[in-house]
Amino acid sequence: MTVVTEELWAAFEKSRVPQLLILAVSAKMLASFSLTSFLPIWFARTGLHGYTNDAYAFWNALAVSLAGLLSVSLGSVLGQTWSRVDVCAPCYVGMLGALISLPLLAIMLLTQWFRTALLCYFTMLVVGEAWFGPTMTLLQKAVRKSVAGQATSMMLGIATLAGNLGPAIIGILDPGGVNIGVHLLWICSTAQVLAALSFYWTYREITVDPVSVTLGLSQDVGVRAACLSWTIRRLDPNSQHIPVWETCLKVQPDSLIYLGFM
Repeated sequence: MTVVTEELWAAFEKSRVPQLLILAVSAKMLASFSLTSFLPIWFARTGLHGYTNDAYAFWNALAVSLAGLLSVSLGSVLGQTWSRVDVCAPCYVGMLGALISLPLLAIMLLTQWFRTALLCYFTMLVVGEAWFGPTMTLLQKAVRKSVAGQATSMMLGIATLAGNLGPAIIGILDPGGVNIGVHLLWICSTAQVLAALSFYWTYREITVDPVSVTLGLSQDVGVRAACLSWTIRRLDPNSQHIPVWETCLKVQPDSLIYLGFM
């Protein structure tokens, strides 16, 4: 148990990808927990055109259930197909989802029509929550396989604790009227911007150090050399770089086994 714990902490300390993913997931959960906790109260207080308690109970349950199914499917499809072309695909999914959520969040909290608000909420759930599956896959690629499961549990635990800060802050600042929507808007918008930036920083980190998400072999010098050669080729196809196989043989012959060349 001690060995696994030490290896887990080492994986998070030596690679910035897991650290940035924790920041991104924490921000997404902060926005999600805040809306889940106080959006029903906001609907009840604002009295939007077309709102009734029965209508909200029915349509909100349907929207959340259907949006959850669609977001998982969307994330799975995008993660599997896009990742085959670019390892940074989970970062794109998370970043685009967070950015698209910003105008939807603003329209939802500023409109005077119940149907418009609920439609924006549904769309935001579908697009904005598609990050989950691809991000978990990316995290497991960024750490050694021996601690991939523990890394996922650790990230979700930290993100859940951080995410609960949102409802706590809104609860403290809640004036007891319709102005609770203002606090929902700025807190959730800030969280979405932070999430988008975190996914972008993760993308930049992967671009600089592709081995950080290559089979969890961040300590393999041969694989690092191979990925460095791949990076040079990607940035400058005409560069006179050392071939991948030759680099691996000079640094560490066994690395070819990990890359599938032997």
